[in-house]
Amino acid sequence: MYSPEVVVGYLMVFDVSHDLPARQGGTWCDILEQRLFRLAGRKGPAWSVGTIESFAIIRVDFSSGPRLLTSEGDILRMFDELAIQVKERNPSLLPRDT
Repeated sequence: MYSPEVVVGYLMVFDVSHDLPARQGGTWCDILEQRLFRLAGRKGPAWSVGTIESFAIIRVDFSSGPRLLTSEGDILRMFDELAIQVKERNPSLLPRDT
Protein backbone atom coordinates (compact mmCIF):
# COMPACT_ATOMS: atom_id res chain seq x y z
CA MET A 1 0.00 0.00 0.00
CA TYR A 2 2.93 2.33 0.59
CA SER A 3 4.43 1.51 -2.81
CA PRO A 4 1.57 1.10 -5.31
CA GLU A 5 4.04 0.81 -8.19
CA VAL A 6 5.06 -2.63 -6.89
CA VAL A 7 3.07 -5.70 -7.95
CA VAL A 8 2.90 -9.00 -6.07
CA GLY A 9 2.44 -12.45 -7.50
CA TYR A 10 2.78 -15.88 -5.94
CA LEU A 11 4.23 -18.78 -7.89
CA MET A 12 3.92 -22.05 -6.00
CA VAL A 13 5.04 -25.53 -6.94
CA PHE A 14 2.86 -28.24 -5.41
CA ASP A 15 3.60 -31.98 -5.58
CA VAL A 16 0.10 -33.46 -5.86
CA SER A 17 1.39 -36.98 -5.20
CA HIS A 18 1.53 -35.95 -1.52
CA ASP A 19 -1.75 -34.03 -1.54
CA LEU A 20 -4.45 -35.15 0.89
CA PRO A 21 -8.23 -34.92 0.80
CA ALA A 22 -9.53 -32.04 2.87
CA ARG A 23 -12.57 -32.04 5.16
CA GLN A 24 -14.06 -29.19 3.10
CA GLY A 25 -14.00 -31.35 -0.04
CA GLY A 26 -11.37 -31.52 -2.74
CA THR A 27 -7.70 -31.58 -1.83
CA TRP A 28 -5.52 -29.17 0.09
CA CYS A 29 -4.07 -27.90 -3.17
CA ASP A 30 -7.60 -27.13 -4.40
CA ILE A 31 -8.37 -25.24 -1.19
CA LEU A 32 -5.13 -23.26 -1.47
CA GLU A 33 -6.02 -22.32 -5.03
CA GLN A 34 -9.55 -21.21 -4.01
CA ARG A 35 -8.21 -19.04 -1.22
CA LEU A 36 -5.51 -17.47 -3.36
CA PHE A 37 -8.15 -16.74 -6.00
CA ARG A 38 -10.04 -14.69 -3.39
CA LEU A 39 -6.89 -12.69 -2.61
CA ALA A 40 -5.89 -12.13 -6.24
CA GLY A 41 -6.96 -9.46 -8.69
CA ARG A 42 -5.78 -6.35 -6.86
CA LYS A 43 -5.93 -3.31 -9.11
CA GLY A 44 -5.64 0.37 -8.35
CA PRO A 45 -7.07 2.33 -6.72
CA ALA A 46 -8.41 -0.46 -4.49
CA TRP A 47 -5.35 -1.27 -2.40
CA SER A 48 -6.53 -3.81 0.14
CA VAL A 49 -4.08 -5.14 2.70
CA GLY A 50 -3.16 -8.77 2.04
CA THR A 51 -4.31 -8.86 -1.57
CA ILE A 52 -2.12 -9.71 -4.55
CA GLU A 53 -2.26 -9.08 -8.26
CA SER A 54 -1.93 -12.66 -9.47
CA PHE A 55 -0.79 -16.18 -8.67
CA ALA A 56 -0.09 -19.53 -10.29
CA ILE A 57 0.06 -22.96 -8.74
CA ILE A 58 2.28 -25.34 -10.66
CA ARG A 59 1.06 -28.86 -10.04
CA VAL A 60 3.70 -31.56 -10.43
CA ASP A 61 3.67 -35.29 -9.73
CA PHE A 62 6.89 -36.92 -8.56
CA SER A 63 5.34 -40.29 -7.65
CA SER A 64 6.70 -42.03 -10.76
CA GLY A 65 9.24 -39.54 -12.06
CA PRO A 66 8.84 -35.82 -12.62
CA ARG A 67 5.67 -34.87 -14.45
CA LEU A 68 4.29 -31.36 -14.96
CA LEU A 69 0.50 -31.23 -14.71
CA THR A 70 -0.11 -27.49 -15.08
CA SER A 71 -0.34 -26.03 -18.56
CA GLU A 72 2.16 -23.40 -19.65
CA GLY A 73 -0.74 -21.05 -20.41
CA ASP A 74 -1.84 -21.02 -16.77
CA ILE A 75 1.64 -19.94 -15.71
CA LEU A 76 2.01 -17.35 -18.46
CA ARG A 77 -1.32 -15.75 -17.51
CA MET A 78 0.11 -14.86 -14.11
CA PHE A 79 3.17 -13.17 -15.61
CA ASP A 80 1.03 -11.39 -18.22
CA GLU A 81 -1.21 -9.95 -15.49
CA LEU A 82 1.81 -8.80 -13.49
CA ALA A 83 3.29 -7.12 -16.58
CA ILE A 84 0.01 -5.32 -17.31
CA GLN A 85 -0.17 -4.00 -13.76
CA VAL A 86 3.48 -2.84 -13.79
CA LYS A 87 2.90 -0.94 -17.05
CA GLU A 88 -0.26 0.73 -15.73
CA ARG A 89 1.38 1.80 -12.48
CA ASN A 90 4.74 2.84 -13.95
CA PRO A 91 4.07 4.64 -17.22
CA SER A 92 7.56 6.17 -17.10
CA LEU A 93 8.97 2.69 -17.79
CA LEU A 94 7.34 2.55 -21.22
CA PRO A 95 9.27 3.69 -24.29
CA ARG A 96 8.39 7.21 -25.35
CA ASP A 97 7.21 8.06 -28.82
CA THR A 98 9.75 10.26 -30.57
